[in-house]
Amino acid sequence: MYKYLIFIIFFYACDDPTASEIPPIYSDGGAVYNYNMELNSLNTGQYTDYATITWEPYHNYQDDFVSYTVRDENETLLETDELSTGSYQLQLNPENFHRLYVDMNSNADTSTDSIKIFTRPVHPITEFTIVADSENWFTSLSWVVSNETESDFSHYNIYRVFGNHNLFTDLENCDCMINTINNLMRRIISTHCINCNRY
Repeated sequence: MYKYLIFIIFFYACDDPTASEIPPIYSDGGAVYNYNMELNSLNTGQYTDYATITWEPYHNYQDDFVSYTVRDENETLLETDELSTGSYQLQLNPENFHRLYVDMNSNADTSTDSIKIFTRPVHPITEFTIVADSENWFTSLSWVVSNETESDFSHYNIYRVFGNHNLFTDLENCDCMINTINNLMRRIISTHCINCNRY
């Protein structure tokens, strides 16, 4: 009878400690909060210029909280001691991937998680065609408009070079823009070839 009782006590003493429902205890008698950050991004890939991350605010002991830190692999982007903070919006270029890290710093520990966010590409025009009249030095351009919404659309830029197509790799400095169109639904434009030997 005594051997059987000792065996039962030994079996339960070696059970997995993670199954215990008794939390660790602070020196002042308070239970340690098992914080779950739940880092997420509900709008990643929806916009061309930003993405937003969210996390569950720390809500165990206000006196124990120190700060949140949002950072990437190169720098700290946000450092705040506002306990209720639970989101951060990062401005990005179109079609950009970026990994963010969030630290929840408390007097007892630092909880860290990371997430990869991204922005979508700008929706391009399609079926771009050119019809040229060589006798009159006249050119008509047409296209199917972009699928961008009007609220996101800014303008179309039209560029032209002759011969040296490498200029298209640096549009800001190529001095080759010939027109800007602010109407999303514009489908056709006609231009005269002025100073054709310029490039």
